[in-house]
Amino acid sequence: MDFSHFTEPQRESVKTLDRPLLICAGAGSGKTFTLTQRITWTLMPGSAGENKAFLQDIGQALVITYTHKAASEIKERIRANLRSEGMVEQALKVDAAWISTIHGACLRILQEHALELGINPELELLEPAESNDIREQAIQTVLDYIQRSSGPETDE
Repeated sequence: MDFSHFTEPQRESVKTLDRPLLICAGAGSGKTFTLTQRITWTLMPGSAGENKAFLQDIGQALVITYTHKAASEIKERIRANLRSEGMVEQALKVDAAWISTIHGACLRILQEHALELGINPELELLEPAESNDIREQAIQTVLDYIQRSSGPETDE
C-alpha cells in the first residue's frame, strides 16, 4: 500500500491496529477513504509485522454505518482497494462481509440463529412505512382493548 498520498492523521489512523480508534472529522475530510484503506491494510501482509496480516479474512472485520448507501459505497471501495492490491480472493468475499447498517447486522445475526431462537429464518427488515402502519395498528389495538376493559362499571 502506498501511503505517500495520505495525510499524517490518515496514515496514523490506517496503521494503528493495536487499540480502539475514534476518528472525528467533518464532511468531505476523507473518513470513508481512511476507513476503507484501514480495512484493506488489516488484510495485507505486513500489517501485523513480519509479513503477517492483522486479519486473515475480510469476514473478521465488522463495519457498521448509518445508511445502506454508505455501506454499499464502503463495500465498493474496499473491493476496489483489494483488487488493486492483488487480493482478488478477499475482494470476492466483500459482499458476504460484515459491512452494513446496524439494522442489517442485527437482522443477519437473527437469521443465522433463527432456529435456535425459535423464529422464522426468513424474517426481513420492514420498510419505514410498513413499520409505521404496524405500530399504529398495535397502538390502536391496545387502545381499543383498554377502552373495552375499562368501560362503565355496572352495579349488580
